[in-house]
Amino acid sequence: MRALIVGLGLIGGSLAKAFKKYQIASELAVFDPNITSCNQAVADGVANEICCDLTKISQYQIIVIACPLGAFVNIAPIVFKNANETALIFDVGSLKNFAELDFKSINPNFNPITFASLPPNFIPAHPIAGSHLTGYQNSDADLFIDKNFMVCLNENSTELQKKFAEQLKQIITKIGSKPVELPPEDHDYIYGLVSHLPQYLSFLSYQINNINFFQINQLSCPYLQQCFRLNYSDKYLWEEIFTLNAEWLNSCLRLFWTESFKIILQKLLDLENDNPYKTIIDSIENIAGYEVITPSPATFADIQKNSKEIILRLISVLAYLEMPLIKDYKKYAGKGFADFTSIINVISIIDEKTFNQLFNDNRSDLDLLMKNWDQSPFL
Repeated sequence: MRALIVGLGLIGGSLAKAFKKYQIASELAVFDPNITSCNQAVADGVANEICCDLTKISQYQIIVIACPLGAFVNIAPIVFKNANETALIFDVGSLKNFAELDFKSINPNFNPITFASLPPNFIPAHPIAGSHLTGYQNSDADLFIDKNFMVCLNENSTELQKKFAEQLKQIITKIGSKPVELPPEDHDYIYGLVSHLPQYLSFLSYQINNINFFQINQLSCPYLQQCFRLNYSDKYLWEEIFTLNAEWLNSCLRLFWTESFKIILQKLLDLENDNPYKTIIDSIENIAGYEVITPSPATFADIQKNSKEIILRLISVLAYLEMPLIKDYKKYAGKGFADFTSIINVISIIDEKTFNQLFNDNRSDLDLLMKNWDQSPFL
């Protein structure tokens, strides 16, 4: 069986290595505008050949479209047109309800009918695996081990589509992942909440009057590096996702800002509140199913020089976890969600007196943010 992987970034490169390691295909071809990545895949013994023309791909029985959504909108129609109708085609992007996505926002020449009817041999898919690191050089054959791999069939899928989906599930299982079926519209709704929103909040600077309230300094502590890992994700790749899912993401942001974040911050800044630490503890206890664990020690120097950012992230995560829908869908979340929310555990390594002192040291900045909360950076 011959396979083609279009796109050799972190996910495409990891799939290429997984296909090789777990013998998914007898021959593997790769396509990427970055010829260096393609050459490296061949030199590594991962790929057998480089595909240079996507109009000549009828010889492949498996085709993976593993490129960013901005490229997907141009590449997918070419693949659909030129692939053999018996070939399994699947993608690995973060959004699945293609007919409803505003591709014109990232490609003014996009024709809306392009994804109105998808070929039956194309199965939208999404591995819940990744990293803030990018590129083939960071790819890993075992990136998908024990991770969920979403298979997004419509409820009215044909028997032919179900047949191709079963083939995909077999591949997913062989590379160590767990196939999970989810309709495309449910996928985009759920991952808007448990993936896109945490990533968007991680990028926020909370800029008020040209002051960046969130500007993390260099961290030496592995635990805090984990908490702020999403800050260093590829902003270009995520910008496309935010833009395409802007309507739902904006709805999530408004709920977050007006019904959670603002309320918690008001409680903390109340002049009659002489113990912000207790307010934080009470908020954590109100989050169903969340238990604080003691992480690896963090240096006080890291905490002190980033105290405003740590407190603001802690408040943001508490507000996020208090959103009613999060508890219903966190079972679908990946490592990004876990890392983002792990800042809650910082409360176990800062004593009450120290936390209250750090909070009061940053009170004026937090108060300014509170007074200007309506300037929050929606899309």
